[in-house]
Amino acid sequence: MSPVTSESVFQPRPTSAGPWLSLAQVRQAQAELAAAPRIRRIDRYTSRDTWHEVASVLTGHYFPIGVQKENVAMDWVTQLYRYALVFYPLHYRLPGTYRPSWSRGALLSWLRRSIGPITRQWYAGVLSLEEPPVITTAVQNASERLQIVNGDAWLSEACEFLDDHSQAATRRGDLARLIYLPIAYAHRDADWQKLTRFDAKPHQRRVLRATGQGSVGYLRRGREIILVADRQAAERLNDVDWVDLREGWLDVWDYRIRWTADPSGQRAGGVQIELRPEVIRHLEADAKSLLHEAGQPHYRLHRLNRRLAGFVETHRYASGAGRQLFEIDAKVKHWVRQTLSANDPDAKHQVFTLHTRLVRRLVLPVANPFLDPHRLAVPAWQAMFNPYR
Repeated sequence: MSPVTSESVFQPRPTSAGPWLSLAQVRQAQAELAAAPRIRRIDRYTSRDTWHEVASVLTGHYFPIGVQKENVAMDWVTQLYRYALVFYPLHYRLPGTYRPSWSRGALLSWLRRSIGPITRQWYAGVLSLEEPPVITTAVQNASERLQIVNGDAWLSEACEFLDDHSQAATRRGDLARLIYLPIAYAHRDADWQKLTRFDAKPHQRRVLRATGQGSVGYLRRGREIILVADRQAAERLNDVDWVDLREGWLDVWDYRIRWTADPSGQRAGGVQIELRPEVIRHLEADAKSLLHEAGQPHYRLHRLNRRLAGFVETHRYASGAGRQLFEIDAKVKHWVRQTLSANDPDAKHQVFTLHTRLVRRLVLPVANPFLDPHRLAVPAWQAMFNPYR
């Protein structure tokens, strides 16, 4: 599923503008949260009826099946969204973390901007935090790093709830992890910040290189940490299993990344982002399975096109995957001719095309979008609460 939802579920109805009015009030309160140097009485936010109403609308939109089947699950997810409404504006106080307004496009753009001759950061590595989060540490992180004053009782209750639900291998667990893990491991980010000064400004990075310390880029999403470094920093941080991106590939989530020089020598080259082979194999297996299902040809074609459209929507920022997607397109059309064309001769012309949908532009993150309740349109604000982002 796409990390961005284009249509808002908060459109005012002819009979009631309740959700729209509640949303305006919540966004104004979020701006106050984001701007406050210290936050007192944080419990007053989640206890408001307006916040519950907005959380309920988000629950119904992103968890429609769970809401219909089980009221208890609906209550859990609504509570998760109430915590997300409070914590997301504060996540921007945590340096080095994956932000609520980020998507895969922003993450891959960060890599494209962090690697290359300008930064001299040719080396990359991925670390995984294996230790489970500790609730008391998460409470301390929230108190100290989010500047929440006299809120330990509320924070303990919130972190215990989030910790419990973050262990679920479900979409509910995905949402809980997006809310909780940036806070639960914030102390680890602080340790890396002291060790590498990954948040240094460009002029400070020049000083770090001149003094032999080197420069480092750092980004954590959940339990995974991505590090990029220049030669000096890579030699100093020798515990990391570094990959020289000029010679090898780095696997990050669904992607494989390396630096590719321009064969003509006329340009500096660029970061090559392809899809990992196992991701391609999984999509091909799904396509074959859908084409061999029982049902009318138009129904199977519809299912196939939905799967292809969802895949390219999720992976459209893999700027170097054009050749891979072109090959998939050719295979899928061949399979369609084998399975559907006998009953539907036009089927091969109606297959969704993957390779033309890639986006090669950079997605540049903005400063905390919660600071201004009018900065983002409602659909863009809503998309930050998508558990698939």
